Amino acid sequence: MSINGFVRYFLKISEIPLFLLKKFQVNIVAKFFLTSALAYSLSGCAPTLVKTHPNTPVEKIARLKNATIKLDNAAYTTYFSMYAPRHPSGSFGEFVQVGNSWTGFPTQLEMPVGSYLLSIQCSTNAQFGYLRMPVTLEARASYEVSCEPAEGRLNTVIGRLKKLD
Repeated sequence: MSINGFVRYFLKISEIPLFLLKKFQVNIVAKFFLTSALAYSLSGCAPTLVKTHPNTPVEKIARLKNATIKLDNAAYTTYFSMYAPRHPSGSFGEFVQVGNSWTGFPTQLEMPVGSYLLSIQCSTNAQFGYLRMPVTLEARASYEVSCEPAEGRLNTVIGRLKKLD
């Protein structure tokens, strides 16, 4: 898709009249800023709570909450990105996305009991780390998912799952 097609697509979505593009002869730099602004406007659209299986009875649900840990003048924030269920054979299934950098990340997940491979993004200052951590969830339990620096390892973060109940 050309840059003009991309701009026209976002203009159509946002219901900004297309005649503005033709009338003012928008140059490539203006197109870049326009598409960036439109894409940025989509960020943060993710719901704060994602119910991964909405028809599951409450007594078979566990809740995950993200956490921000403050250590050594830095805040380590956890973002939920994806999860993959563990099959009875022991292998993990395909990942299901729950959040991303464009639309935002949920702060809580409600998931059925079981084992999963959780994919999280950890950020501190302007640095990001991507982790995959196996988790086993119990019914009616609440968990806090956090990340923090790995002791004795430079520029390495680890994920933690803490049961709150």
